[in-house]
Amino acid sequence: MRVLITGGTGIIGTRLAKLLLDAGDQVRLFDASPSPLSDDLAAAEVITGDVCSLDSLAAALDGVDRVVHLAFKLGSESSDDALTAAYVNVVGTTNLLDAARAARTAQVLMASSVAVFGSDAMYDEADFPLTESAAPYGCPGLPTYGAGKIYMEKLADLYRERYGMFVAGLRPSIVYGYGRKAGATSWMAQLVENPVTGVPASVGFADAAVSLVSVDDVAMQLHALLQTSPDDFGGTWFPNTGGDTTTIAQVADIVRDLVPGAEISLTSEGERDVSGLASRTDESAITRIIGRGRAHSPIETGIAAYVEEARRHLSKN
Repeated sequence: MRVLITGGTGIIGTRLAKLLLDAGDQVRLFDASPSPLSDDLAAAEVITGDVCSLDSLAAALDGVDRVVHLAFKLGSESSDDALTAAYVNVVGTTNLLDAARAARTAQVLMASSVAVFGSDAMYDEADFPLTESAAPYGCPGLPTYGAGKIYMEKLADLYRERYGMFVAGLRPSIVYGYGRKAGATSWMAQLVENPVTGVPASVGFADAAVSLVSVDDVAMQLHALLQTSPDDFGGTWFPNTGGDTTTIAQVADIVRDLVPGAEISLTSEGERDVSGLASRTDESAITRIIGRGRAHSPIETGIAAYVEEARRHLSKN
């Protein structure tokens, strides 16, 4: 395969790129501000470009079989600078689909989000775990971001139905892993990386429930979806990644077990969620589509991997 990844030097894109390179595929990373890459990604081609430029995307898609679209302004950034978010998230995604259509790209995968759902309080208990057909109210704490992801999915429907394109994707839960400094898990960086370096951590909303999925699992799922056909999706074009439902306090306990002497202080003002993100999603669709009994790692395994990666990187600083 020859794969283009927009937003490709972020934490999801680089992990997906490594899986592709290890499998012998060709990888092109497209990013507005490329981050330095590790040596194991030396074979990847890096292009500096803006998804708001149709010409840049057209050039980047030349000779590509498949594209994974990850370029998107994250939650709080979308609220703080709504105009830029509109250009990147709405215009950029539309440009990507137009360019892929013109290039006759075989498959387009896009990263949606659990933010298309409302908060847990907006659903009846019988609705849980939320399937892909649950009402897309949009995350109340990240309204611009959630609306952008809903629009992304609607655009995918349009291009699939009107132009016959193979457009699909994922709805990741809250993604965590080393290198994630922004978005809905920015608190996780403090909770894990501070103790690793011997710095006290202080995090709020201790009792809030969250659905967490490792960045490695998201990359694995995207890699598996790149090897599917439209029939494999069975009409569920943006399956939930799934994720373990836990609380911030429980995550802190896992970190304390992994990092002896970790100084973690937690506070709570009775928050039941983080930014209004849903905490319980169904994962049966993704397990069916990619043919795995479990589509994500247990939270203990994922955080242990995060701690070890943080130790490797932060010990060099």
